[in-house]
Amino acid sequence: MQNKDLQQAIEKFQTMLDTYPDSKQSVHEFRNFLRHFLRLKATDQPLPTVEIMSILKVQKPNVFQFLKQQGKTDTVLGMLTETSVSLEVAEARLDEYVQSL
Repeated sequence: MQNKDLQQAIEKFQTMLDTYPDSKQSVHEFRNFLRHFLRLKATDQPLPTVEIMSILKVQKPNVFQFLKQQGKTDTVLGMLTETSVSLEVAEARLDEYVQSL
């Protein structure tokens, strides 16, 4: 995977956080983003999935809870919603990740 694809995906996530409301109507968009994001292949380091989910959990708690409910029947989504770090750690790690691209 090219770093450009990953950088664009992270930028899209940040735009989505600013654009979409924290409601059930936004769940579909975030779930589609996560599916796309997980298909990306990082060559030199793992994808920052824990960081993405941790930021989502704090900034869009309702969307996160709806995704967590869906995770009861979707094992991948279930695993994603079970791991997290603090918002400060997630933002710092994601910034470092983007700068290393």
